[in-house]
Amino acid sequence: MVVNPNGYAGVLVGGLHTTNSPPPVITSIVPNYFNPQAVPAAVTILGENFQANATLSGSCTKGTDTRAITFSTAANYTSTRIETTITSFGGIS
Repeated sequence: MVVNPNGYAGVLVGGLHTTNSPPPVITSIVPNYFNPQAVPAAVTILGENFQANATLSGSCTKGTDTRAITFSTAANYTSTRIETTITSFGGIS
């Protein structure tokens, strides 16, 4: 429920979804630099609360240019570590 400054209230049914799972937290990515010309490239993502069968997605932005990063299916997956491969870096593969 939201109460506006004029005193009127509004309700958005289904506007909030809660979950018992804490959100994933990334603490580091190894290596921390990628050459877009050198794909495929192995990458390890470290953190906590990673869920099995999660989808990896990413992007790289420089100025107004944003490029998608495409990952392969994770080869090794735990709640604190994901080992995968970058297969495309901004359309360069």
